[in-house]
Amino acid sequence: MLIADGFASGRANQMAGEVQRQVVALVEAGLSFVQLRDHAASASLFEETAGHLVECLRTMQEDVIITINSRARTAHELGCGLHIGKQRMKGATEFVSPSPSGGNALRCGVDHAGKIGVGGRGEPVGYSAHSLEGFHRASAGFDYATFSPIFSTRTHPEAVSAGIEALAEVCAAVPGFPVYALGGLTPERTEACLRAAAYGVAVLSDLLDAANPVERLASYHEAGVL
Repeated sequence: MLIADGFASGRANQMAGEVQRQVVALVEAGLSFVQLRDHAASASLFEETAGHLVECLRTMQEDVIITINSRARTAHELGCGLHIGKQRMKGATEFVSPSPSGGNALRCGVDHAGKIGVGGRGEPVGYSAHSLEGFHRASAGFDYATFSPIFSTRTHPEAVSAGIEALAEVCAAVPGFPVYALGGLTPERTEACLRAAAYGVAVLSDLLDAANPVERLASYHEAGVL
């Protein structure tokens, strides 16, 4: 999963247009899962930019998975998945409905168990978990969760890294539930995450800041994530 942070308003070291070009190039090269995130963008800028980018990505790869971070209404209108954390749950409560497993899961027009659907599409709803408790919450009603930070990161240098053992512990606690390792990921660290039973990895800086993102993506493929 690529976390396309700042795709609408830009990043500290990168203009928004460059982030968008990176995303397009990576999907064209075979990336199958993109999360659009931009906490700094206004609602109108986020929605307009996401609309254009989603259309472009789906034209290139019809079955690309796209989730929208936090902006539930935009996810609903674009027929995308939704990714949230506990702190942003409140703003999306209008999209909450009971999940088949008994918990509360965010849904934007539920069409079948565990998925949201708009216009015939079914897209995942994900959760940012940072503890074992968070994973039990996620596995009760969400389609996947990220666990972070596994390693120290440039994005959140103040955060204490959990490490591979903690990743293995949460994966063992929720067997069969898709867990994406997040935080300081590189191709060289991917194999250890997969051995710990992670379903996949979520990457931000290592792809967006790469001199050649497409070559960097190929290194992740070689490490076992497709």
